[in-house]
Amino acid sequence: MMLLVYSETTAASLESRLGLPEHSYYFLLKAFLPALQKLGEVRVIEQPLTQADAIYDDCQARGIACCLLSFSAPQNTTLGLRCPTIPVFAWEFDRVPHEVWDDDPRQDWAYVFARVAGAISCSRFGVEAVERTLGPQPHLAAITAPIYDRYAHLGQARQGINRFTLSFRGSSYDSAADDLQAFADRLLPAPPPPAPPAAELEAPPVAVAQARGVAWRLRRTAAYAAAWYREVVRELLPSPLANALTQLLARWRQARVAVLAAPVDPLPALPPVPPPTTPAPVRAAPSLRSIELQGVIYTAVFNPYDGRKNWTDILSAFCLALQDEEQATLLLKFTHHDPQVGWPELISYLRRLPARRCRVVALHGYLDQDSFEQLISASSYIVNDSVGEGLCLPLAEFMAAGCPALAPAHTAMSEYMSAATGFVLHGSPEPFVFPHDPRFMIRTQRYRMDWAQLAQAFRDSFQLATQDPQAYAQMSQAARSSLCAYSSDAVVDAALRAFLQRVLPQVAP
Repeated sequence: MMLLVYSETTAASLESRLGLPEHSYYFLLKAFLPALQKLGEVRVIEQPLTQADAIYDDCQARGIACCLLSFSAPQNTTLGLRCPTIPVFAWEFDRVPHEVWDDDPRQDWAYVFARVAGAISCSRFGVEAVERTLGPQPHLAAITAPIYDRYAHLGQARQGINRFTLSFRGSSYDSAADDLQAFADRLLPAPPPPAPPAAELEAPPVAVAQARGVAWRLRRTAAYAAAWYREVVRELLPSPLANALTQLLARWRQARVAVLAAPVDPLPALPPVPPPTTPAPVRAAPSLRSIELQGVIYTAVFNPYDGRKNWTDILSAFCLALQDEEQATLLLKFTHHDPQVGWPELISYLRRLPARRCRVVALHGYLDQDSFEQLISASSYIVNDSVGEGLCLPLAEFMAAGCPALAPAHTAMSEYMSAATGFVLHGSPEPFVFPHDPRFMIRTQRYRMDWAQLAQAFRDSFQLATQDPQAYAQMSQAARSSLCAYSSDAVVDAALRAFLQRVLPQVAP
């Protein structure tokens, strides 16, 4: 059997796409690869429209079953291929889109499911959301990523109190070693210098000023405004608002294309600009750094611009609940391609919090697999305070290694998180929108998390780790056992094989 796999983010583009929409599907694809390789030949493709059907036709001529596993949300799945296509998705809402917007029928998941060979949700919660909205789907299966066997060997002698040195490439802040103001001065850009007095401004050449009429100025203003939005503002906005503004900008460009394409009177030639005397500086690769951590170590891994993660609540609850505990350390691992993202918010929050003896460490940089596994092994707890998750690979990976969690037991996390495996964080449902719906129509719900209960979970978990090692060890083993039952190779392999035999008749038992 030939299994084609696709994700919009690839190994080559990962570093530049971290934190962008759909980037996490690359990690999902990567997690599934070992299980898929047991079922047949796996080929990673980058252009489904041009590659999938050619490979499929060749397999058909040789009598080999072939399908495309598209690791993407259903509305982003390529349709219309001869090659049987199966979206593999993670979904955190209680319902799915069942209407069209922006004249794109794929926004209605019923349209997509009617045109694919089958679909795989990474959780039973996702299947229930689909069937709650669309009714029974015979070719939809709940198969989570095979996580357990990749991480079960880590933290075999896990303890609540740890000491280790973490190596990484990137930037970091450590409240035990860094002065916050000096860190902010070093990392954040300096304010621009004041504008010179009006008398000192040099006027443009008269001929140039006369040629730059109102129409020219409007065209340049529009172009600069659009570029400023794309490069500076878009990724700072919530997904629904960013999508809406992007759609509005595209429609404006189409409506104004005739005006923007109008010929411009040529400007008088200006004197050539002399080349710079020194070459532009080349941005050096981040140097290898190390940081020593000790005590009860709480780790949170997240994209600081993902509004689901509630990371500022994690920060404030930790600092206030364990304010006087020198043995308590919170490690915030930022995941984003832009090395400046997250720091302004972190600095702002830390400045406003009271003085504390607990330690806060933040890392911004990509951890290779060895460093990531080292972090998992040495963490006392993994922390997640999300309003909803379709799977949450980092949480599952830490728990597979026996790391107890502070996390909710809602959405997909309810399938492996419980009071036996950690400290359950509470939340209550509230109305919400689908993040990619530019109309902001309320069609689903998310969870509003309880800050006071999160703070209490920090206090209770610290007491457990420092005063009751036997109970901590039992919780660690329960976390490991939960992920074994949920995502071991044996469980996932059997489910994948049965599903493919059902949707692809050519697959032999």
